[in-house]
Amino acid sequence: MARPSLVLVHGNFGTAAGWSPFQAAMEARGYDVHAVDLPWEKSPRTGGVPDLRDYVDALVDFVRSKQLKSVALVGHSFGGVPVSLATEALQEETKVLAYLDAHLLQDNENFTAFLPESFMEGVRQEAAETGGWWFRKCIPADKWAAGYYNDIPYEEAKKAWDASHAEPINVWLDRVNLPASFTNTSRPSIFVEFLNDQCHGPEHWKLMTQRLPNCITRKTPGGHFAFATHPEEVAAALDDALQEALGTSES
Repeated sequence: MARPSLVLVHGNFGTAAGWSPFQAAMEARGYDVHAVDLPWEKSPRTGGVPDLRDYVDALVDFVRSKQLKSVALVGHSFGGVPVSLATEALQEETKVLAYLDAHLLQDNENFTAFLPESFMEGVRQEAAETGGWWFRKCIPADKWAAGYYNDIPYEEAKKAWDASHAEPINVWLDRVNLPASFTNTSRPSIFVEFLNDQCHGPEHWKLMTQRLPNCITRKTPGGHFAFATHPEEVAAALDDALQEALGTSES
């Protein structure tokens, strides 16, 4: 089977540009790679605070605008949520789902199910002050470095914090309507776990893999943003899993 096109979906606080080193590493391995920007600044539908539907619509519209016919949807962190939900609209195009330390929600669940209420109180307060967005008060630079970029020097982690954007609270509060197409067991799924991720414990990522149908797993060193800090290692792990999933190996 021919290699699929990869569509990279960033998580909270990120943009398509953050995939650049990893995108180059996958392109060097022969993949056609695209990175989508989720509309965190403004809802294309309402002009207001974006919600989860806006994120899913952006992913679906992106794949269709590129006229991609054989796709691996690759989500990191919260990007796993729109990846799962997009399977309904992209059933024909999607050949494999891939999650890089990404979150998977069950039907009628929202992202707050994974978080302590004490943290969510701060998120709600910051969002109320800004009209719907939150980030820097709840995750100051030192906590960001320790939880998200613990595998690189603080100065480099601080640069990533400075370059990141606020996140609309709606996407965390919206409950998902998980489509039946997500559990299509004829389509393989991949989960790549980053072994030094301090954002959530290993039990969380184990739970995520258990929520995936027909799952192939790989593990690689690195913190929560290992695709950015260790792009070659993560690319090698994903490439190997894709070859197993879709039989693209030439050996």
